[in-house]
Amino acid sequence: MKNSFNKITSFSILFIFLASIMGISNPLFAETFKKRKLVYTSFMSDKTLGAQADRAFWKYVEEKTGGAVTVDWRFNGSLNSKSEQQSTVIETGLADMGQWSAAYDPARFPLGGIAQPLFITDKPDLTSRAGYYIWDNYPEWKAEMNKNNLVLLTSYGVGPVQVAGSTGVIQKLGDIAGKKYRATGFVGEAWAGLGGVPVNVAGSEIYTAFSQGTVEGVILALQHLDLFKIHEGATFVLGGTGFGIYSNSCSVMNLDTWNSLEPGVQKIIIEAREASIANFSENASAKDKMFYDKFKKAGVKMIKMSKKEKQKLKDRLLPGYWEEIKAKQNKFNPSFGKLMDVYAKKVDEWDKAGKSQYKDPFDN
Repeated sequence: MKNSFNKITSFSILFIFLASIMGISNPLFAETFKKRKLVYTSFMSDKTLGAQADRAFWKYVEEKTGGAVTVDWRFNGSLNSKSEQQSTVIETGLADMGQWSAAYDPARFPLGGIAQPLFITDKPDLTSRAGYYIWDNYPEWKAEMNKNNLVLLTSYGVGPVQVAGSTGVIQKLGDIAGKKYRATGFVGEAWAGLGGVPVNVAGSEIYTAFSQGTVEGVILALQHLDLFKIHEGATFVLGGTGFGIYSNSCSVMNLDTWNSLEPGVQKIIIEAREASIANFSENASAKDKMFYDKFKKAGVKMIKMSKKEKQKLKDRLLPGYWEEIKAKQNKFNPSFGKLMDVYAKKVDEWDKAGKSQYKDPFDN
């Protein structure tokens, strides 16, 4: 009897030892993973909402892998100083992953822009969920990214977009006519469709153009209005327009790095999405409220457009605006229109179900 007990004890010790060095998965034993330190790059500060969401994302991964997977954070352009270099740095493997946006190279990544047309959603966290939904269920976006040696990690919407001006308060459709505002891309096209005059001003020139009166206003997310010190010259900021998300930013990983990770690590990375969404929603709500209060304290009139006037904007633009965008973008990728429709349908469904955790300060 004693001999049998000793054999069982010896076998158990041997099994635990083998499990620890081989990473055997068993309900009685935690799965072990190879130690990896992944290099993360961003040309921006670690204080951005996206960076903070990514930190929460990788904290979850580190905890769930028992500290096996960690991150070497490289912010403020230590690997690349310009946004347009970001994709190349990750694609070539100089960095394993990093912050990224399809807007850096829309010709190569047209499907990354499906979230940006106006009137799809004002909820940045729903943008995140829809991004993951498209990635998981429609191979077209994955194929576009994989072709460029990239894999989606996190998705987050920057916004919602607000209208800030220094002349003639805008509260209704008729107030837009002839107004010269800095507005680019899909927003610029919409501004023209509403009777305004869009002006293409480079990001580095926004403050100068606004302060010197080259443009009467700027259409950006609150965090960007603050970044460019628009409160110094603005008389009003208009929210609740339905102008949507300023950009759908992401973090992406080098495809070769992704393929080198164990399936268990890949599974944990996918599970980490919820940690990223929760962090982003909470911080985006808090920061937008902070910017809202800062502008208000500076004497800027903070206005929310009425639902009736918002509907007039939609009636003026849709469906022609959406159809023009889809026709134009389909030339770059024929799946754009289809995926934009899927995207819009899902965020509308989630919005009506109250799934968003984002709190818009203009609703207070």
